Amino acid sequence: ADPAGTGPVDAVIVAVKSLHIPAVRAGIGPLLGPATLVVPLLNGVNAHEALLPGVGRERMGKGLTRIISEVAAPGEIRHVGVDPYVALAEWDGSASPRAEALVAAFVQAGVDAEIPPDIDAALWHKFLFVCSLGGVCAVCRMPLGPVRANPASRDLLRRAMEEIAAIAAARGITLPPDAVDRALEIFDSFPPEGTSSLQRDIAAGIPSELDAWNGAAVRIGAESGVPTPVHSFIHAALLPSEMAARGSSGD
Repeated sequence: ADPAGTGPVDAVIVAVKSLHIPAVRAGIGPLLGPATLVVPLLNGVNAHEALLPGVGRERMGKGLTRIISEVAAPGEIRHVGVDPYVALAEWDGSASPRAEALVAAFVQAGVDAEIPPDIDAALWHKFLFVCSLGGVCAVCRMPLGPVRANPASRDLLRRAMEEIAAIAAARGITLPPDAVDRALEIFDSFPPEGTSSLQRDIAAGIPSELDAWNGAAVRIGAESGVPTPVHSFIHAALLPSEMAARGSSGD
């Protein structure tokens, strides 16, 4: 639907890949009213910051989702795995009547949704998982089963997760002490033939979220004074493929 023909709405759920944020930011204006809540459900930890210039802090929320889905056709999304879960809050992490109303709408639709005690910690815990898993599996070019069965690649994954946990700690984000162990338990519960979206996009030769995942880990790590040798390696190893997918050789 054309946003210009829709008019202001109560809430906007942004559920695109990070590389599409500029297009969303440019076209979201007609949907925004004085009390509209905008909630990004993207992977990564800075989608809300990237959307801010087109939205304004008074409308900007934070959020995440856990779901495995795919685009079946334009306007048609197929849910293929994991019970859907959504966490959201206002920019400052608080609950508000409009945030609570959006949570209630999700619950009414059969989605497990909540306003968590700490939305920033929730965002970083998911980032620890998806960024590390996606990058390691993409570099290994193998599904989850072989990656976790091989001691060397499993150790690489753990070290990638530990780097994200260290960055979060340096930025004052409180993750559980066993955050990495919890993430590995989730990893071990997934089907062995599973792959990450980053891995699939890179294998298909199409633009991926490498910059918003491992690239962001490297940048935020540098800003925070935290070394990121694993994520730096992953980003450097995958960058030529990413640049080729975006039509640039880097020469």
